[in-house]
Amino acid sequence: MPLSGSSCPDWDDSWRSEHERIALLVAYRLVVRDEAALPIGVDRVCDWHRRCFSGFVPVHYYAGNMRQVTLGLECLDTPIFVGPMAGSPATTAIKDSEQVFTDIRSRISNLEIAWPFLAPEEQLEEISNLAAILMGRFNKVHPFRNGNGRMTRFLLKWILARFSLRTKMTVTHRPSPKAVYAEAIAGASGGSYAKLASYIRSRIERGKPVFTSLSAI
Repeated sequence: MPLSGSSCPDWDDSWRSEHERIALLVAYRLVVRDEAALPIGVDRVCDWHRRCFSGFVPVHYYAGNMRQVTLGLECLDTPIFVGPMAGSPATTAIKDSEQVFTDIRSRISNLEIAWPFLAPEEQLEEISNLAAILMGRFNKVHPFRNGNGRMTRFLLKWILARFSLRTKMTVTHRPSPKAVYAEAIAGASGGSYAKLASYIRSRIERGKPVFTSLSAI
């Protein structure tokens, strides 16, 4: 939750319109169909965020821009909290996000080399652990004013699609059981990844197409 002055309106998206759900679906399909093989980075995730939320934000540059201290983007210079824990400050949110992605790109490369030689159960364990690390570290940074949870779950869809896997976990709303997911993502944001990895592993579906319907996101 960001802390804002009166001149920087909060992004209250509790209404979650059908139009936004459609935008999320379109962006999701592009992610898993066209971008799973592409490297992850700040620019790519900002582009996902822009595709999803452009037109649904009270200030146009909230969509597609991480928090930062930049002339003309003053409303992005704001602290944000992940429950009781502070996200990265606006001065370092972009740098911290890129550091997450730099590390994850290296880990993905290593896993892609090892993948053909792993047994199916080992594959599930490795990808679940890596996805939990990616989600937890990104969520800890919380780089955007809003939409961080949805981008965190986009990252899960992206990394699984890269390995031709899919999950039943939703993008648009906190997955069920909500209390279980909330505890798991909170733990991962604090550096304890085991519960989230277990949660992800239980929801990976093998042998099914990575695309999904509107009702599933």
